[in-house]
Amino acid sequence: DILFFGILHNLQSSRVATWMGDDISAGQLNHYLTKPINFPMATVIRTTTILITRVAVPIFLLIVGAAIFPSYLAPSSATSLFLFVFFALLGLLLWNLLMVTIGCLAFWLTEIKSLVTVLDLVLSFFKGAYIPLYLFCDQVKSFLFLTPFSYLTAFPTDIYQGLVKTPQL
Repeated sequence: DILFFGILHNLQSSRVATWMGDDISAGQLNHYLTKPINFPMATVIRTTTILITRVAVPIFLLIVGAAIFPSYLAPSSATSLFLFVFFALLGLLLWNLLMVTIGCLAFWLTEIKSLVTVLDLVLSFFKGAYIPLYLFCDQVKSFLFLTPFSYLTAFPTDIYQGLVKTPQL
């Protein structure tokens, strides 16, 4: 589980919100007013390319581990591997949309770095990056599955391991 959470958590970074907040605070409103779609998308792409290097090592360890210990680390089927990648990419998109929204708060707040840090820690806790969701009590798990946060890390990992049934998908 640690490798899966490491991969997904490293992909989801708060840099988008920080960069947008810094740009807005520095008075570079023209990026957001004249190019309201292209600039945030370029920021997301810039973040994603940096973060791919952070997940290269866990992915390599997962591949080597799946070759050595296929019963523990290999996906339960090719379908679950495909769905893991699909839902991991959806989680990455959802996370970046949240960070773009938080970054836009810099229009109204003078400093958002502390807010981004706190929200990043809280959301990372709720998405299961620090403590896997299956260790939480049933009431907390039920609540978290009603929020989008559990679908950022815990749900794709459960799909990879074959723990999610077809109706849940």
